[in-house]
Amino acid sequence: MKTLKFLRKDKSYLVYDTSDETYLGFIYYKDFEKLGLKPENESEFYISDVSDPVLENLKNEIVNKGFNKAITIATSRECSGKMIREKLKAKKFPEYAIDDVIQLMNSYNYLSDERFVESYVRSYMMTKSRRLLEKELEDRGIDVSLYEEVISGVYRDEGIEESDTIEKLLDKRFRGQDLTDEKIRRRACSFLMRHGFSYDKIKLYLT
Repeated sequence: MKTLKFLRKDKSYLVYDTSDETYLGFIYYKDFEKLGLKPENESEFYISDVSDPVLENLKNEIVNKGFNKAITIATSRECSGKMIREKLKAKKFPEYAIDDVIQLMNSYNYLSDERFVESYVRSYMMTKSRRLLEKELEDRGIDVSLYEEVISGVYRDEGIEESDTIEKLLDKRFRGQDLTDEKIRRRACSFLMRHGFSYDKIKLYLT
């Protein structure tokens, strides 16, 4: 048997195991009846003698909420596992629930780092260098070394070279301007470097 502490926060109730103050997650008022628990009309209250089956059902309810939230996130755009983890953490889901959600999503093939890499590169390849894209993918928890061929394949499929990206960016930002002018050339160089291109590549277009 367990004693659980409930803290009301807006429309939800944060749940803690009082034996070690472990945060178990959150539920809503309507969940109490479903779980066989009776809430009190206080901002903080305790429920004693919570059986192991009820505790397990409570944890499953929290995992289900996390899974539904993750599905909503993943259906709006391709996501990496790390992105889902960070978003669920920001929504106050506990680690055990997040781990279970990631495992469930992988089992249903809702998460695919390869699909995420393809989608990300296709979306930004005409505005950023490959080097910057790879850095941003790494920031999102992707081991880029595993997907070098996938990234190269996207460039091949689209028939795009980094030179095409540079030319498009220059045309969009500096169309009609004299790139032989030193001041404009410096601005163009800084502009392209912010988009992740190395000086060696940039100087081919600005000399």
